[in-house]
Amino acid sequence: KLDSHNRTILLFWTDLMFGPVVASKQSFPISLMSQSIEVIQIKSADGHTFYLDKKCALVSRVIEQLINTPGMNESETGIVQFRYQPAEMLEKCIEYFYYFNRWSGSTGEHPEFQVDPQIALALLSTAAFLEA
Repeated sequence: KLDSHNRTILLFWTDLMFGPVVASKQSFPISLMSQSIEVIQIKSADGHTFYLDKKCALVSRVIEQLINTPGMNESETGIVQFRYQPAEMLEKCIEYFYYFNRWSGSTGEHPEFQVDPQIALALLSTAAFLEA
């Protein structure tokens, strides 16, 4: 979970872990086990910055359009600012991006994506906004 001390978050998928890891800005671009990944930033309304794999971020059609449209500020900087989306909802959506990227096309069993019922309605609104 996010707290007021963790403003910079890197989310990535490994077979053992799924979730946020505190990282420094100096670690980008990053290489994980000899695999380079392109990283973008997503900034929430309440000041949190998420660094995530571009491939996973493109699960959202809104982010995809912002990042891949020539001439858009986001496509030049790799930074997407959401002025009205809180970090708690963006964090859960980003977790879903990684979940989707990991399990889409999989024919075997996979774990259910868990959503706290207390945030389900707000999360649905954010996911609809992101077209994810």
